[in-house]
Amino acid sequence: MWFTACRHAPRQEFYEFETTLDAKVAARDVAAVDALLDANFEARRGAMPGVPIPRDQWLRDAATARAPAKIGQIAVHDFGSVAVVSFMQMDGGPQSSTALKERMIVDCWTRSGDRWLLTVRYEGAPAPARPPSRGDKRPSGRQ
Repeated sequence: MWFTACRHAPRQEFYEFETTLDAKVAARDVAAVDALLDANFEARRGAMPGVPIPRDQWLRDAATARAPAKIGQIAVHDFGSVAVVSFMQMDGGPQSSTALKERMIVDCWTRSGDRWLLTVRYEGAPAPARPPSRGDKRPSGRQ
C-alpha cells in the first residue's frame, strides 16, 4: 500500500491520498474507504459544526452514488505525525453546471505506524474570494 509515512509529506502525496479516497467513495467501495479511516474518524459540516457525524454514518453517506470529484487549491501543513490538508472539492455529475457542488474540505490525517489515516474531516461552503461590493464609496463632497 502506498499510504506510507514520509519524513516531509509533500503536497503531491496528499493529493494522491485525497484523490484515492474520493475515487473509492465514488466507486462505493466502503471496505477500501473504511481502511483509510482512523477508528475514531468523524466528520463535521459547516451547517452544524457542533454535531459530529460518526464514522459509521459517514461511511453510509459515502456509499451513495456520485461521480468522482475534482480537487484543487490543495495545501498541506505537515506537523510530523499529523498533516492538515485543505482543498476545494467540486463534485462531478451530469455536465450541467447546476449539478456541480463546490465545498471547502479540511482533512486531518494522522500517522499510524507506516500509514496515514484520515481522523477528522471538516466540510463547508467556500467563502467568497472578496466581499461583494455594495457600491459604498467615500463621499467626495461634490454630489
